[in-house]
Order: sequence, then structure tokens, then C-alpha cells
Amino acid sequence: HVVSTDRVRKELAGLSQDAQAGPEAYTPEMKQRTYEVCLDRARAIVRSGGRALVDATFHTEERRRAFAGMARDTGAAFAFLVCQAPDLVARSRLAARGADWSDADVAVFEQSLAAWEPVDSAQPGRYVVDSSGTRAEAVDNAIKQLRSTGLAGP
Repeated sequence: HVVSTDRVRKELAGLSQDAQAGPEAYTPEMKQRTYEVCLDRARAIVRSGGRALVDATFHTEERRRAFAGMARDTGAAFAFLVCQAPDLVARSRLAARGADWSDADVAVFEQSLAAWEPVDSAQPGRYVVDSSGTRAEAVDNAIKQLRSTGLAGP
């Protein structure tokens, strides 16, 4: 089951998938609430015996640790994949993006870069995934990493 901050944010704001969220959807309080709802949903999925994939930026180590802690507390396997691509690749993808749950554009990308806290690689379950190629190659790289940790089948 996929739990997406983009989708939860719009649900909390009462917006449809293709509606553009305004700045009120990105206040610190709304960001906190969005991650709390995602954490609750992921916890419910895991407790019911399912697997949760949380699609989020996870700008801060505090947020990353909250989800890792939930996995630990519920006995679920955990991997945090950091998908990395060169800035130019990310910017061109954002420029070509169609309507979906995300409001991300180049301005959001730049804000994300400014707010990004480096990943604490000493923490268990943290992996970098090369996302510089095609979308299919990025997905393949992510699946290979998940397989190496036992979180995806052969």
C-alpha cells in the first residue's frame, strides 16, 4: 500500500488530485499534520499485516526517525531510500510533469533543497538510489536495493 504525503496533503485541504494547493497547505502546522496522518496510515497498514511504502520527501531527520521508530515498534522491516538525481535531471522532470497529486515544481524543488537535512547514514536502513536515468531505471534501482534488504521478492 502506498501512502503519499502529496495525496494526504490534498485530502486534508479538501482538494482534488489536479487542484493546485495554496500556501496554506504548506505551513509548518499543515506539514506536521500531513506527516502525522501518513505515519498513522502506515502504522495501520503494518499492524494489519500489510506492507506500507511511504512516498514523501522526509526533509528532516526527525521525520525519518519517526517512521523508522514506527517500523521498529511494530516489528516491520524498514528501508529509507534516498532517490538522487542531478539537479538538471530533476528540473527537467519537473518541467515535463503532468497533473497528479503533487504540486512540486522548480520553486518547490529549490525550497526542498534549502530545507533538506543530510541523511544520517549511520542509522540502519538508509540507502541511496540512483535516479539519474529513466524512470524505469530508477524503479529498477530501487527494487534492487529493496531486494538486497529482503524487502522485495526475486
